[in-house]
Formats: sequence, structure tokens, C-alpha cells
Amino acid sequence: MSIGKKLLKFSGGISIFTGFIIVFVGFYFMSNGMLLNSVTPDTDEAVLRAMRYISAGGMYMMVFGIYSIYAGFRGLMNADDNEYTDKLKTFGMIYISLCILNIIISDTVTALNVAVCAIPLIISLIYITGVILKIKNIENS
Repeated sequence: MSIGKKLLKFSGGISIFTGFIIVFVGFYFMSNGMLLNSVTPDTDEAVLRAMRYISAGGMYMMVFGIYSIYAGFRGLMNADDNEYTDKLKTFGMIYISLCILNIIISDTVTALNVAVCAIPLIISLIYITGVILKIKNIENS
């Protein structure tokens, strides 16, 4: 098995694992942002705005986590399929773009932001490196 296929399988598995964690963390934030029973007619507008931002951030995290799971699953299952390489390249580029968007959206540096932004970026770079090495291996064959 070539190094590109090994990197795809490795990054695909890790992507699935981190995707599930990100989905659960996103769900936690979204549910905290939607605490409707804590809203009263006297609730300050700034609090309501913060709740909307937290809820929207949680929803984005969930979407990002689901895409991470999907791209990881596709990379893991199709690492051996040479016909699927172009799609894996597209998945990897979208994955990197979403990771960069995470970094842009993130305004502070906390342990959670590092876990949600930097770790998936490293995984997506390993993913796309595996795809590139696989393409080079196909061209050399």
C-alpha cells in the first residue's frame, strides 16, 4: 500500500473521530444558545444577541463536524479506488477551506478554538497530502 493511501486512511479515521467530537460540542453550544426558558420580556437585547451568536456558532460547528465525518468516511473507504481520486481532492480542498473559515471566524485563542480550528486543519492537510501522493503514484504507474 502506498504512503498516499495510508495517509488517506489515517486522516480519514481521525477526521471521523474529531468530526463526532465537534458535532457534540456544537450541539452543546447550540442548545445553550437556545435556552428559550431563560428568555423573558425583560431580557436585555445584548443577551438575546449573544444567544443568537452562540446558537449560530454551534450550528456552524455541527455542519463542519458533519462534513468532517463525511470527508473522512469517503477518504477512508475510497483510498484504494483510483477512479475516486479527483473527488477526494475536491473533498480535501473543501475541508481545508472550512478549516480556514473556522480560523477566520474565531476571534480569540482558547483551548476550544485550537481544538476546533487547528487540529482539523492539520488533519485536512494530511488528507490532501495523501491525495496528492496518491495522484503522483497513479501518474508514475
